[in-house]
Amino acid sequence: MATLTAASPAWRYSMTGRFMAAANVLTAAAAVWKAGCFLRLTSSGTLVLCTTSAAGSPNKDGITHYSLTDLDTALGVATTYQKVGIVHKDDVYEMNAKSGTVTGAMIGNSYGLDVGATSPYTCTIDPAANATAVLKVVKPVWRERELQDLEADTLARVLVQVNSTEIDREKAAA
Repeated sequence: MATLTAASPAWRYSMTGRFMAAANVLTAAAAVWKAGCFLRLTSSGTLVLCTTSAAGSPNKDGITHYSLTDLDTALGVATTYQKVGIVHKDDVYEMNAKSGTVTGAMIGNSYGLDVGATSPYTCTIDPAANATAVLKVVKPVWRERELQDLEADTLARVLVQVNSTEIDREKAAA
């Protein structure tokens, strides 16, 4: 058993294609994120970092994109076009649990998204937040890499998909 270091999600594969779809999208003024973060569109059509799923309102702004590179417009850039991945319901991401371990019983269930409040804004799946479900567990990584990952690992890695209701959710105001 080991305590792993949480990192933002990594795109692993799509069930319908070999590559992640990407597009150049306008970022919001003062937008900041790191590679591997989930992003959302605002009502004005600009990208910002997703927020932690709120109780009673699962990530009301949806998850529409995935950051391929770091961005820090807080350093003087008002808005800019950024190449980002487009999130599809068939995409599978590898990410860490926010806390605790990941069990086989979690497969097929959905849980909340937790986004770190400060850099590096690590996005993790929160097994304690099933009332704010935005990410569906495909399978624990320890089922694929038995010698590297263990079921008893704390902050264990898991394969997830973004729930289609989050991808299709209406854009919210920034």
